[in-house]
Amino acid sequence: MRTKLLEVLFAGLCTAAVGCSDSTAPDPTPSGGPAPTPTPAPTPTAVAPTGAALVRVAHLALDAGPIDICLAPHGSTSFSGPMLQQAGVAAPGLAYAQATRYLPVPADQYDVRVVAGGAVSCDVGMVDTTDLPALVADQNVTIAALGLMHPPAGNDNAIAIKLYVDDSGLAPGPVAVRFIHASPDTPSVDAGTGSGNQFSAAFLDVAYGAVGQGSTSGANGYVMLPPLQQAPLLTVRLAGAGDDALTFTPPAVPSWGDTITAFLIGDYAGSPQPFKALVCTDNGMPDGALADCAVRP
Repeated sequence: MRTKLLEVLFAGLCTAAVGCSDSTAPDPTPSGGPAPTPTPAPTPTAVAPTGAALVRVAHLALDAGPIDICLAPHGSTSFSGPMLQQAGVAAPGLAYAQATRYLPVPADQYDVRVVAGGAVSCDVGMVDTTDLPALVADQNVTIAALGLMHPPAGNDNAIAIKLYVDDSGLAPGPVAVRFIHASPDTPSVDAGTGSGNQFSAAFLDVAYGAVGQGSTSGANGYVMLPPLQQAPLLTVRLAGAGDDALTFTPPAVPSWGDTITAFLIGDYAGSPQPFKALVCTDNGMPDGALADCAVRP
């Protein structure tokens, strides 16, 4: 079962990431002639093969080094991987505040093990989880490692693995935005648009690890923004506070139909990682093996 799962995953990952080399391919250089100039192909958007889900992996564990992941059919302890090396993520692994592009994984329920980047096997894990919901065919999800490898006294937010269901098609309006609280030393927050006395809360009292829910949120937490002439100013405040804790914008003016997730990341006190946001265009064009994400501000 382990070998079969690895074969299926590897085939899908090669297709979705950067392609797999074929050592038996013929030499394209004509005998005695110059080598032809290759024509770069555009990066395709992610499309799930029949019976597969699309999985994005995000590294939000602020005191952990680069990571990779392994998967096992639920309850089997037979882990396959590490997977992200096979998906084209550069050595030494997925770095903090990075997310992979969406990768096809056969629909099933899996246990997940996070391993150190560069690991050659799944034997030694940093953290395991065995209670994630099953992956559903044609569904897009983010599997995120978040928390602290070494939480200080009084902080119970040790490194853990969470699954979030994403919207990835065109938003049913100008721009769809959601907010996920992934800063392990920050209490509950309010998030919205504008700043100072122009602040308008879209999500209230969002706890660590949770997806913000507003009065107009869709099933996965997204709210619609009106048509925009410039990148929206997004703001985070401690729940109930009148002062802005963080203000940021997406890196560019969103296009009509963009679906955006803003992760609150880092440490409220600024160490070991600064208090920031990771802004991902969920239906954006990936950059090689990585998602369309940027740390802001």
